[in-house]
Amino acid sequence: MADVLVRDQMELHQLALRPNALVVLLHVARAGGEARMSHGHVGMSRQEFRTAVDYLRCNQLATSRATNQGTVVGLGTKRVIEPLTDGKQPTKQPTSNQPATNQPPNGSSDSSLTPPLPKEKTPKGVKKKAVSPRKSRLPEDWKPQNSEYAAEHGIDPDAAILAFKDWAISKGHLYADWERTWQSACRSWLKERNLPPPVVAPDVANDELEAFLQSKPQYLKIYQKHINNEPYDADLYRELCRDARAS
Repeated sequence: MADVLVRDQMELHQLALRPNALVVLLHVARAGGEARMSHGHVGMSRQEFRTAVDYLRCNQLATSRATNQGTVVGLGTKRVIEPLTDGKQPTKQPTSNQPATNQPPNGSSDSSLTPPLPKEKTPKGVKKKAVSPRKSRLPEDWKPQNSEYAAEHGIDPDAAILAFKDWAISKGHLYADWERTWQSACRSWLKERNLPPPVVAPDVANDELEAFLQSKPQYLKIYQKHINNEPYDADLYRELCRDARAS
């Protein structure tokens, strides 16, 4: 991705789990921040393109509007990648207290002229002890690196994270790798907690969804909360998705 600027590496790794959405976002960034496109421009089916754009819009990664010549997609408020203004990655400029060349500052010695220290040798017959990672409690503000792992196993991510944090913090558990502990829980005991299934975006075109919401005002507020990442009734939102697909 030498032709774009990566702003959030962790978000980019999560976005890589949805390759179609990543392709659309890269196309927009390389076009300068906004591009008119259709499913044919990015080599997708209509269904795949709609799902990718809806996912980006719902997560504030992109904006979209329908036109007679295709869908105009722009970068959203949450910037994961951005277009480069001059085609080059920004470089750090040396400060006044730092030397601009590779020469060592006055009064310091060149490390390349210093002989390396000899490595400690382990006596024969003595095995080196493996250093195990230090265990720790789960932080109150902890979030998994891959929250969608729960959705991949049929569980709503928000409900799964809340149940996992309640279990870990209330019991005072100590683990060395909380991300792997989270993934193990999604594959095992969290699936037995009768948590709600993952919420998916209505699989309809933008103009069709707008017309549907105008005809069903009872769904408008719940959809706005979903778009703004505010707490909402997941069961009512699933009912919205079912009715939107059937309309």
